[in-house]
Amino acid sequence: SKKNMQNNHPLVGFTVDYYKSLSHPVIIDALKLIGVRFIEINRSVFREIDKLDSRLKNVTTAFHLPLVHDDGWDFSHPDHQREIDETIHVINTQRNKLHIHHAIAHPPEKADTHLHPESSSDYLFRNLSHLQVPVYLENVPDYTPSEYEEIFKTGKRMIGDKLQGMCWDASHFHIKGYDPIKQFEHFRKHIGTIHLSDCYPDEDVHLPFDSG
Repeated sequence: SKKNMQNNHPLVGFTVDYYKSLSHPVIIDALKLIGVRFIEINRSVFREIDKLDSRLKNVTTAFHLPLVHDDGWDFSHPDHQREIDETIHVINTQRNKLHIHHAIAHPPEKADTHLHPESSSDYLFRNLSHLQVPVYLENVPDYTPSEYEEIFKTGKRMIGDKLQGMCWDASHFHIKGYDPIKQFEHFRKHIGTIHLSDCYPDEDVHLPFDSG
């Protein structure tokens, strides 16, 4: 479940990705039938952009940028600059067709050794600065709350209001032993979007509610 909290008008929806043999258009049509008007998409929609225009009528989207876990790279990887540039180009040129309201990014993976961590953060934010949509930075299990806060401050310093705020993920705090409610209260003034899902006590598995 995702919420955009700006202007006190929450948008509640779901992440859309390929599921078994079901394509994006089929999944989006099914969600619209039950009243969903907000979805989160990713690079997997690129191959079906021309089929989505009519499907996305009256639907708002968020775009989750690539993740090392799923894609093998993210916006902090200099050796994937071609894919980064392609992603930026598609988002900027197709943002109206895809109804993209904002993008969501993760901080650099700590396990990555492509660059020194601080340099990876700088590289990430330089790439994010080229997007023509607002960006929200998600808290991830790799980072303690204080570490996340520092990288968030770096982002605000480098790209200003382009970094619109925080994407607060409850499970990412929970699996590391942090009370999500206390973290919500701590980061409240920065939170603009929310990720909610069920999980195992020590594993982020994006389960439906009451499944973990």
